[in-house]
Amino acid sequence: MGNAQKKVKKNTEIKKKTVVKKDADTSKFNAVLITLAAVLALAMVIGVIAAVISGVKSKNAAPGELVSIESKHYEVTNGMLSYFLYSDYYSTIGGQNGAIFTYYYGLDVTKSLKNQECKINSSSDGQTMTWFDYFLSSTVNGIDNSLLFCEKAYETGTKLDDHDLADVEESIDAIKKSAEDGGYNYEEYLAYMFGEGVVEDDIRDALKLRTLANKQYKLDQEAITYTDEEIEAEYKKDVKKYQYVDYLAYTVSADYPEDTEDTEGRTAAEEAAKALADALAGVKSEEEFKNLVKEYLEKDNEKLEKPLTDDEIKSKLDALKVEASGYSEDSDLSKWAFDDERNEGDTTVINGDGGKYNAYFLLKPAYRYEYTTKNVRHILISETSTDEKALELSKKKAQDVLDKFNATSKTEEDFDALAKEYNDDGSSLYENVLKGQMVSEFNDWIYDDARKAGDTDIVKTDYGYHVMYFVGDGKLAWQAQVNSDMVSAALNALMEEYAEKYEINFDRDLLYRLSGFTMYSRTAPASSKAADTTPASDTTPASDTTPASDTASVTDTAPASDTAPATDTAPASDTAPATDTAPATDTAEGTTNG
Repeated sequence: MGNAQKKVKKNTEIKKKTVVKKDADTSKFNAVLITLAAVLALAMVIGVIAAVISGVKSKNAAPGELVSIESKHYEVTNGMLSYFLYSDYYSTIGGQNGAIFTYYYGLDVTKSLKNQECKINSSSDGQTMTWFDYFLSSTVNGIDNSLLFCEKAYETGTKLDDHDLADVEESIDAIKKSAEDGGYNYEEYLAYMFGEGVVEDDIRDALKLRTLANKQYKLDQEAITYTDEEIEAEYKKDVKKYQYVDYLAYTVSADYPEDTEDTEGRTAAEEAAKALADALAGVKSEEEFKNLVKEYLEKDNEKLEKPLTDDEIKSKLDALKVEASGYSEDSDLSKWAFDDERNEGDTTVINGDGGKYNAYFLLKPAYRYEYTTKNVRHILISETSTDEKALELSKKKAQDVLDKFNATSKTEEDFDALAKEYNDDGSSLYENVLKGQMVSEFNDWIYDDARKAGDTDIVKTDYGYHVMYFVGDGKLAWQAQVNSDMVSAALNALMEEYAEKYEINFDRDLLYRLSGFTMYSRTAPASSKAADTTPASDTTPASDTTPASDTASVTDTAPASDTAPATDTAPASDTAPATDTAPATDTAEGTTNG
């Protein structure tokens, strides 16, 4: 931020029925692709978008003159909507799991979104929908939620300050730099990236809207607090929700004869497999279980055309152990493992389908996380480039920030003041951080046994350089989990209240005037630089500009952090595909033939 503040206009008012923001909890747009990262569905999609705006709009009007969504005091034009929509699109397919859309669900990035059927799900009336329908619906839901929080902000007098506006201007500057670095005309670049007719003011208004919505969301979130007694009472309502078990698991599969009509041979194969599984259930220790599986693997290995290597066998043995497995109401394993009568060392065999027999050895009966979480502040100097010069500059900037802090009285308040000026992550403070919640380097630093309150350092992650300040211990982990769920429920209730109180209108005709073409299906503008600088791509956007979320944009009212996954108070959009792979099973990784 820093120097960007000098470019901020002093007027902090948001134009009536015009809009606001860039996520406070996402890193700055800093490369060729400017990701939306924080504009989609908060928590759950709530409420009904009310009446349709009346009146006929001129088809020749600029996108910035056509109001497609509005609340009482704010409006979203088609120019803003186009920016939201295509930023979200690039963010989604540019994530690590973007291949889910392109390869698994068949999205062709080189074609118009309006000319492709979306294979994720159907519309509410059972009709098929296009990929344009899919992304537009998700974006509109996010804007709907943003407008609700903006109306609350208007009611309470919440406004953008200089730091908020500096963030917006810095994002605008980053887009300009992307165009400049690619050798593109700025206006042509905006149209290429975000749609014909989209101009800088559309983007600025869109960023302001999100900023205000996010700011109000945070104020609402911070106002929700619970005592330890309230947390304990909530925990007791559903104990299993916050419990876990550790176990060994192995699946023995019947070695059926090739002749499917050989009933006697099939029965014999099933009996042999069941006998092996029962033998595993008869062991008395973890070592015994693993040794017996090893014997099975080595015996089967003799039959294989390409035998397993020692490393492959070791890998299968390592995969036997399942830790911190949560409770599932429909799982036979959960019903057995989470039973109050279970003890360490208990075993069982659960029959599966197709001649499979699942053997289990309970390592640790139901428990909750009793370790202490951590509270930490950080200042992110965002840098996802692998260019050595860029990395060195970012590292130097991080060191300069740390030096500035060391020149103060070195209090938490001093650190927070610097964060407001230099932090590329909208949130400086992370409380009750669970183990594994942050990226590994970040996690390892805060959970170092030698860590003490007031410690500072610089930590490098894939997101850049983090100037760290350790605040101290947080709640017990199980308390943090329960508290998070309680806050999430309260925020959802608040959203329902806002949805009832504030009316949001939309014009369907104007929504569908947006182009279905993206930068991947448009002709790139002429560049004054070499061809390899073109932002167009045949696959996905450059990964160094993608947000934390990989399968769907994070909601604009509760953006995900660069250093942590989305919290329970802002679950992923319900329009996102569940997963790109099969869900983890509660049986063993390895199998063998009996």
